[in-house]
Amino acid sequence: MTTCLVVTFVSAFFSYSLFDSQQRDYLEVVDARLLTGVQMVRHLVGADFHDQITNAGSVSPADYRTIVEKYNEIAGNTGFQSLWSYLFLPDGRVVVTTTSHSKNTGKGDHAGFFDSYSDPETIRLAHQSGVPTYASFNNKRGKGRMLLVPFQDKQGRTYVFGASISTDELDRQLKSTGWTVLTLFFFVMSVTAGVALVLGQRFVRPIQRLQDITAFHEQEKTLRLESEKNQTILRNASDGIHILDLNGNLIEASDFFCAMLGYSREEMIGLNVSNWDAHFEDDKLMDLIRQKFENQERSQFETLHRRKDGSILDVEVSAVPMQIDGKPVLFNSSRDITDRKQIQQTLLRSEANFKRAQAVAHIGSWSLDIGSGTLDWSDEVYRIFGIEPGTIITFERFLACLHPDDVNKLLTAWNAALSGGVFDIEHRVLVAGETRWIRERASIDFDADGTPLTGIGTVQDITGTCKLIDALVINQERLSFALKGSNDGLWDWNLESNEVYFSPRWLEMVGYAEGELKQNFETWELLVHPDDKARSLATVADYIEGRIQRYEIEFRLRHKQGHWLDILVKRV
Repeated sequence: MTTCLVVTFVSAFFSYSLFDSQQRDYLEVVDARLLTGVQMVRHLVGADFHDQITNAGSVSPADYRTIVEKYNEIAGNTGFQSLWSYLFLPDGRVVVTTTSHSKNTGKGDHAGFFDSYSDPETIRLAHQSGVPTYASFNNKRGKGRMLLVPFQDKQGRTYVFGASISTDELDRQLKSTGWTVLTLFFFVMSVTAGVALVLGQRFVRPIQRLQDITAFHEQEKTLRLESEKNQTILRNASDGIHILDLNGNLIEASDFFCAMLGYSREEMIGLNVSNWDAHFEDDKLMDLIRQKFENQERSQFETLHRRKDGSILDVEVSAVPMQIDGKPVLFNSSRDITDRKQIQQTLLRSEANFKRAQAVAHIGSWSLDIGSGTLDWSDEVYRIFGIEPGTIITFERFLACLHPDDVNKLLTAWNAALSGGVFDIEHRVLVAGETRWIRERASIDFDADGTPLTGIGTVQDITGTCKLIDALVINQERLSFALKGSNDGLWDWNLESNEVYFSPRWLEMVGYAEGELKQNFETWELLVHPDDKARSLATVADYIEGRIQRYEIEFRLRHKQGHWLDILVKRV
């Protein structure tokens, strides 16, 4: 009886030990898969994915579909049950994005984006601890294993990337193995206690070795399949993914990255990053790689890649250090931003040309947030007002720059514009004791209720024009005084339009009042003596073409009363 109990106990203990050892070994493999999966998801989706999320409208339908399909593809290829992320908002809400390989966006399936979510204990633990958290679960979807890894976005908010794998099949296999071993040992050792006691050591150890070898091969097969899956995902990724070792040598790359640089896979593998980076010097490049490994955090930077044919392309590289097969590597993704750089350069040139054009024309531009009173000036407006570019400008600061006598005039015009009127005004500003004249025009935007929202306008420095007008007015007044003093008549002939201005004194000399004669060249032709007309026109032509330096001629004009007047004409 005692022998049977001992046999039963030994059989049960051995079976449990074998079951527990196999379960621990398998969970280690599962945990390694989960960690690799989370790191891959975070890299492919982007560590900055959550930065701009505040509500359901933060992600467009197209971006939403892309993210869901990427999650689904990864989940399906790696055998994950689910992939998800949780964003913890300051107001206590938890925003969840979750999917699985069973989701089908083509059939309208959704991934639970932005659903209200109750915070489970495991997620709260990962959130509060700030470290990766492994946990087993048993719910309506079955039994499984999950990993939660917390990160922080640029706003300091915590978000958690997670992945889960079902372990239902594992439990069934392990339980089947355990019962089989227990039954086998109980049957064999119960045939005869003597035979079991004598031969026990000969049977138990070979069986244990057999089971250990079987478990080892199963683990090896699982790891090999996992490696093949991950390698397939990596090589077929639509990003320029490349993995470097500690020395910057390439150990794996996606087909897309090889094609981006114009190499075959065989040519690429084993190359050093210095063979294709065209921006950093070799020493600085290696220092940068060392920094990436030491910081142990995701980073993003811009550099230049040199293709096999020698051409250069601008790229944006996302790099994250991780462990693969227990070895530290740098997981990178390069994105071709050549087009984006060209657009940026075009915009910079356009902005520079715009600023130069404003400076040449002495015309600046501004925009106003009417609600806050904040003004945004171009550099030329700052120059016109004599204020350092970049200085914060409010509407009150602007009013302080005006000539005191023009403030009320401008406010009246502005208030009229806020009611729908036209804003087009000339006024003065004071700049370091100097008075400048400017012309301002603006357009106001209103909401549906007629409330003014924003304004956009231009500022033109017309100081030079105003000075010229003032000088012309003074000269005209002086000329008028001189003509009145000399009792001479004045006429001005526009050669392009053939219009002629006859002064009141000129009309008086030939006996006409203002309005009786047309102000054109035909009037002169009607009044000039026929014998003097050709000679007078020839003299005008000689002067215009530069053959004579001084225009002075005498001819006869007919008075209104019919007699002829001798006229002396000189150019003023």
